[in-house]
Amino acid sequence: MLADEHGGDRAAYPGVRLDFSTSVGPLGTPPAVAQAITAAIPAIDRYPDPACRGLRAALAAHHGLTASTIACGNGAADIIHRIAWALRPRRVLTFAPTFTEYAHSARAVDAEVIHQPLSPPYFDLTDATLAAVTDGIDLVFCCQPNNPTGRLTAADRLAQLVD
Repeated sequence: MLADEHGGDRAAYPGVRLDFSTSVGPLGTPPAVAQAITAAIPAIDRYPDPACRGLRAALAAHHGLTASTIACGNGAADIIHRIAWALRPRRVLTFAPTFTEYAHSARAVDAEVIHQPLSPPYFDLTDATLAAVTDGIDLVFCCQPNNPTGRLTAADRLAQLVD
């Protein structure tokens, strides 16, 4: 697998039983999900609502928000690319190792990608890694928890990053 290749290519690695490079459950499809898919088959010949009105309304009601404050996408990678296309940053900072879609989305809008290495063994954000966030950086992608390390960044450290 290449350094910035997205995981989940089961055809290229047929012997892999558990693939932690994607957010796919190793236990298979839950029965309730299979039932929902089966129930939706009569409408399979129609495009879904591109504005996700029903989903946004349900999420808004559940979280006490207005639907206009909720954006939906076709997975995390789609949302990441939408952010890059909306903001059109010139310079993007990612911490490495991390989810490769950050760099892919930045390159798609011709942004320069700066990879700030995280130090083993824990790959946590430190004062040194936060120092890479300078005025010349237009966008910082920070995974929480980080992928692929699975490490959570402490709330106070995230606050420093935001500041």
